Amino acid sequence: MKSNFALILLFVSLLYSSKTEAQPSVNQVRIIPDPSVVVPQEGTFEINSETTYYAPSEVENAANFLEDYLKKGADITLKKADLSQADVVFTKVNSISAEGYTLTITDQKLKVAYADATGAFYAVQTLRQLLPAALERSATGPERSVKLPQLSITDAPKFEYRGMHLDVARHFFPKEFIKDYISYLAMLKMNTFHWHLTDDQGWRIEI
Repeated sequence: MKSNFALILLFVSLLYSSKTEAQPSVNQVRIIPDPSVVVPQEGTFEINSETTYYAPSEVENAANFLEDYLKKGADITLKKADLSQADVVFTKVNSISAEGYTLTITDQKLKVAYADATGAFYAVQTLRQLLPAALERSATGPERSVKLPQLSITDAPKFEYRGMHLDVARHFFPKEFIKDYISYLAMLKMNTFHWHLTDDQGWRIEI
């Protein structure tokens, strides 16, 4: 079990190998999978507990994920605001393809345009990769701020089915491992979790 978890940690460390705790720069933008279009700019956008956001109810899950991620990883609490006043804005754009999004980050605004709730969620997963890797762990210090590089991203899935397989028929995996596994699948914008529960050798569910 320890060796399996070590492989996951190695995978994540390789994923974030290009990220540092220094201020982000255009040369540090590494997103997996590669977005369709990335246009880097100079400068950063700062997020702290004074940062406000606006999100329609249809993308509440995506907004909640971002809220929870910043709270747990950096002890930053985002505040809700009206559309005209928010620093982080989610906006529906019908011309964007299914599950796609555009992300525009300037020094004053962070704009997420989406066609559906899935696209908004994947935009947040891209933000997750752009933020410092330390946020993957729980906050260990006082409230602080984090910075995102200024850029614009346009992205949409190339394939409808994007999945990973986990075979637990002959090896036991604890609940927390499964939750982490699914979280990393979401970060990589995979939409199918193929869970092999049993085969002719045994049944591994207490039922």
